[in-house]
Amino acid sequence: MKVNISEQVAKVEKKVADLRVKLSIQEGILSYLKQLENPNSQPVIRSRRRNGDSLNSQVVALMKETGRAMEVSDIAKKLEIKGVTTKSKYGLAPMIASSLRKDEKTFVRLKRGVYCLKEQENDNKQPLLE
Repeated sequence: MKVNISEQVAKVEKKVADLRVKLSIQEGILSYLKQLENPNSQPVIRSRRRNGDSLNSQVVALMKETGRAMEVSDIAKKLEIKGVTTKSKYGLAPMIASSLRKDEKTFVRLKRGVYCLKEQENDNKQPLLE
C-alpha cells in the first residue's frame, strides 16, 4: 500500500485550518462570556486574522526571502501559492496594495505598484525593469 505524502500533507493542513477556525470561535465565545462576567471591563478587540499571521508579516517575510523590490501582483501570486486566501471577490492584490500604502514605516513605494522593505530601500535604487 503506497501512501501519497502530498495527499497526507493536504489532509493535515485542512485539519489544522479547521481547528484554527474552531479555536477562533471558542476564543470569541470565551471573550463574550468574560465580558458578561465583568461588564465594567474593557471590551476585547479581536483580530480579523484567520491563519495566525498578519498580511503585513507575511509580505515582510516574502520580501526578505526574495531580497528585492516586488510588484503587488507578484506578492499576491506568491502568497496565494503559499496558501494565503481571502474571501474578497477582488483577491489579495488590493488588500496587499492598501496594506503597503498604509505602512510607511515598513514599506517604501519605489514606483506605481512596486514596493520594497524600508531596510532594503538603498539596495533597490537601481533600475527595476529586468
